[in-house]
Amino acid sequence: MIFGDFVYSTSLEIFVAFNKKEFFEALEQIDKKKSLGYLVGYIKYEAWHYFIDEEYCSKTPLLYFELFAERTPFCPNDMEYNVFYPKVVQKQNFTLYKNNIAKIKSAIKRGDTYQVNYTYPIELSTHCNYHHIFSQILKNQNTVYKAFIENQYEAILSFSPELFFELKDRQIIARPMKGTIKRDKDPVIDKQNKYFLQNDEKNKSENVMIVDLLRNDLSKIGSEVRVSALFKILSFPTLHQMISEIKASVDSVSFVDVLRALFPCGSITGAPKLKTIEIIQKLEKKPRNVYCGLIGVLHQDEMCFSVPIRTLYHDKRAKNLLLNVGSGIVWDSVANEEYQESILKSQFIFPQNDFLLVETMLVKNGKICNFSLHQKRILQSVRFFGFQKPDLSKIKIPHNAILRILVDRNGELYQENKSIAEITNFQITLASAPMDSQNDFLYHKTTYAPWYEEARKKIKNNEIFDCIFFNQKGELTEGARSNLVLKINNDFFTPPVNVGILNGVMRQKMLKSRKLKEKVLYKEDIYKAQKIFCINSIRGMVEVFL
Repeated sequence: MIFGDFVYSTSLEIFVAFNKKEFFEALEQIDKKKSLGYLVGYIKYEAWHYFIDEEYCSKTPLLYFELFAERTPFCPNDMEYNVFYPKVVQKQNFTLYKNNIAKIKSAIKRGDTYQVNYTYPIELSTHCNYHHIFSQILKNQNTVYKAFIENQYEAILSFSPELFFELKDRQIIARPMKGTIKRDKDPVIDKQNKYFLQNDEKNKSENVMIVDLLRNDLSKIGSEVRVSALFKILSFPTLHQMISEIKASVDSVSFVDVLRALFPCGSITGAPKLKTIEIIQKLEKKPRNVYCGLIGVLHQDEMCFSVPIRTLYHDKRAKNLLLNVGSGIVWDSVANEEYQESILKSQFIFPQNDFLLVETMLVKNGKICNFSLHQKRILQSVRFFGFQKPDLSKIKIPHNAILRILVDRNGELYQENKSIAEITNFQITLASAPMDSQNDFLYHKTTYAPWYEEARKKIKNNEIFDCIFFNQKGELTEGARSNLVLKINNDFFTPPVNVGILNGVMRQKMLKSRKLKEKVLYKEDIYKAQKIFCINSIRGMVEVFL
């Protein structure tokens, strides 16, 4: 388990709660045992029900803590390649979002609330495992309060920059975060954006509302409550954020005392807190889960907890990941601007590298061979990566050539034509090291494929026809420019897509015509095969040799 700058190990005891009775029993045990090691874990947002004496049950833990004996400094894995690029399966459409903002403004007009932190989930699909996702996102957002927690129920990958509270040396500190603006690649514009955020009355108003709310909450357990910083700007790779800091002096307080006073954090509810929580519950419909709850550690008389914003969550009963986003809505909020801000807050998960989508096609006598299959594949990738749809009717078709089209994020189309060279080298090699099939880029044809770079240089220099790769399980996958076919016992087999391959156009055609069968193939199969073939839409089916 990871929280902040430490990895916690040697688990001694686990505390889990699914209902109100278990919740308060667990909190009592946590307070008793915090001197025995490091108690690391989380409480979900929906636990707010218990602090107003309501019943609430969950099929996943509302509270989960482990008592650890040891901790060591956390050293992030330096990943060689970007592998995580999830597909946005579902997000809230703007019409529903706009309608809910209108309802919030009606509540503000009635005097029920001054500010509502309205959020919604984005559903994400990926081939990647938790560790690869965590390591890659850390390159974008290595925050002070990062967390990696996996148990039998769920996985939580948090990259939160927001401190909920820290209790140390009889002082409690809260740092609410309110106010956001995007970064810009131009340093002059970026500096202007930062200045605007720090001086914008709307953002300052949102921030100070939450500062006042937290001052009031802290006064329930502390004295000498004071604002030690106001409207400071923190900068991250994709955005600038405004924070303030409130401090209070405290005598001996228990974990449950702090929670009764502060939970959930006012920065992710709004003001006044309880009435605003009711409004949120009516509008959001779905549970926030650990998002907007708390994650952190207790040790001896010290506590440190984040507000889990910028957090990926996976219920292991579900197929996809969830990433919740949101923003504070006040009277002068503009729905479109707030919606764009919420989308901006999701961008930290994506790799910070530009790439193009690619489709390579054979043109004969002025006609693109298998164009419908090529078109279908590139448009699938357009949807997966969230690119703008290109106008493929703008392709200028040559008479006889290899036509390579490229599409950028804005849907702009580029093309290259080259002549078809004769094959003079039919030699293939086997890769020296495995490739991980849990890589979102493997399933799409893009200009980002550094794992094939060395092999493609050899192909270009006519040293080999292709290099055949295999995955972490020893399963054969594909070549750097072609799909693999093995003839075994007079049948023709090709690896299935889920081993980590591009679904080539020629492969699709041959499977549909039943000339090929899908089968998981291993390295030893390539040596005992009767024949080896590389197939693609340019060369067709080419017999090759090791």
